Amino acid sequence: WTSAKQDAVNDALERDVYRFMPQEALPEDSRPYFKAALEECLKVAMTSYACGGAAGDGSGEDEGAARMLAAKLREAEQALDNLRDELDRERQAKALMERRWQSAEALLKDFEHLQAELDKAAEAREVLDSRIAMLTAKFRALGLSEEEIDSEG
Repeated sequence: WTSAKQDAVNDALERDVYRFMPQEALPEDSRPYFKAALEECLKVAMTSYACGGAAGDGSGEDEGAARMLAAKLREAEQALDNLRDELDRERQAKALMERRWQSAEALLKDFEHLQAELDKAAEAREVLDSRIAMLTAKFRALGLSEEEIDSEG
């Protein structure tokens, strides 16, 4: 970091609206905008320096360093864009999984309801089987044959 680079940053900060202010002094909802404005201010300063503006002397060494910084900045911005895209995909995948989970929970509730109905039907069948056995025993006691018991007439 050279004094020329610092001069470029100072020059950009003097021309732009923002001066240094601790983030904690800003309202919570303004902090992202302040941070974005500060990043843009630094980009302007670096661009000014790279172009040999007020702070840069236009020497080949400075221009090479500025080009390297600009390339690194482009790479970092591309990586940031890629990460934002990945975050968006992950959020979409999470939303899909949440919808599937809700659907599975609804199916589970339906299954539990059907299982309860099936349990009631099984209990009713046991009662009917018990009554059939009792009635069959009574019919046999009365001397009816199996054929007479099983006939519906």
